[in-house]
Amino acid sequence: MDMVIRIEEINSYVEARRSLTNEVKECIIDALLLEEAPELIGNDAPLFGSGLGLDSVDALGLAAGIEQRFGVEVADTEISLFRSVNAIVDYILEKTEAWPAIRETAGRLREAIGVDEAPESGEREPNAYRSARHGLLVGRMSPTERVSVSGRDALDCLARSVTGNVSELAVGDLLQSLMLDDAGKIAAIVWIYARSSDYLVLGDGDVDQGIGDLLECGRQDGQEVELRSETETHDLLSVSGPEAQDFVTDYFSSDLLRLAYCQGMELDHAGVQVSICRYGDSGEFDFRVLGPRNAIGALEEEIAKSSMARTIPPSEKELRRVLAMEMKSPRRAFLDEGSSPFSIGVEWAVQFSREDFRGRDALEAERRGSGRRAILLTYSDGSVLQQGASIGIGDRTVGKVKSSAYSPTLGLTVSWAYVDQEYAWPLVPFSVETEGQVVEAWSRSAPLFVTRTVTDNLNL
Repeated sequence: MDMVIRIEEINSYVEARRSLTNEVKECIIDALLLEEAPELIGNDAPLFGSGLGLDSVDALGLAAGIEQRFGVEVADTEISLFRSVNAIVDYILEKTEAWPAIRETAGRLREAIGVDEAPESGEREPNAYRSARHGLLVGRMSPTERVSVSGRDALDCLARSVTGNVSELAVGDLLQSLMLDDAGKIAAIVWIYARSSDYLVLGDGDVDQGIGDLLECGRQDGQEVELRSETETHDLLSVSGPEAQDFVTDYFSSDLLRLAYCQGMELDHAGVQVSICRYGDSGEFDFRVLGPRNAIGALEEEIAKSSMARTIPPSEKELRRVLAMEMKSPRRAFLDEGSSPFSIGVEWAVQFSREDFRGRDALEAERRGSGRRAILLTYSDGSVLQQGASIGIGDRTVGKVKSSAYSPTLGLTVSWAYVDQEYAWPLVPFSVETEGQVVEAWSRSAPLFVTRTVTDNLNL
């Protein structure tokens, strides 16, 4: 295919896909009566659990809205489209005769770049990955920063420090949020857990993000706020996989059956006070047990000896990185210098109706601006591309690779990359230059697999 024609086809495809994506977002807003601006719904953000946070009732309304607006039937077995907005767009293009230009262009692109939808296969899955996706995996999280925020003005300090709506947090609620610098760039990715006597702010586990210092910036003179680090005194034990809920209810308490996504519970286990929270950003059941370091260590050893689950050491970062990449879930390690919520597709983590959090004015200015956006790239030849590898279309450099890993779900290499916003769409072909070689790659919709959070809400 002639490169000039190829670029023209890409541009035509991108423009048509942009239009259809906006229409899908409007359909979601109308069908579910959401008070959300279309540009604040991430294209690859999960529809259930994190992201848009839909539930089983929303799923019925969304399916009906898609059928009515786009004239396609959403069968009970077609659960893959409920992964994200991009997945819905893919489904509509596959099922409808409308938008012939985009269908034709997308078809030629697929043929030209040899896109192959690889089925899942357990033969490709390392044991730890298989346990996390299909069984039960237990292991201590790598050291992550944890800061307790208490006192009369604790909530006000948090509100000035994070982008989420912490004012509505009740005891036991868990919220994923961001901490920004004055320029509106991401300084930390955090979870906030409302305990009975304080709020616990937890880092994402990749690096020391300076959460205590960022909270200090949110504290005003004269406020009654106590910041206390629990990084050295407490540990987190991760219990994840489809069998995780059965395990925690049998091992700790049947009361944990009541835990919804982003909720936690404080309870006594063997004379030790622990908090058990349901995260779920891996897409499967994902519980975290927080307690004193010695108690968590003893608990991990006890589980390992009983052979109730596969255990991994805290150093096993690669597994969590692969799962996060397949989910396109934000991690500090994936951020480019100067990344914003818009560039990594986590607009949903920002409550723009609030005007008091740090970096808001700068972020508002970027809301409809340009810049580079995060995408997932895949390769057919098994290449593992180096960080910083240059991404191009024709003779134009449009981005760079940030991180790469083998995806057991696809049986292909996947890279978290940043490209110019105009090309940050699924099924766009790129050329990647690495170590003197040029590798053909293409972008694709995320998450890469249908998560347990989706199937639970669809009652499957």
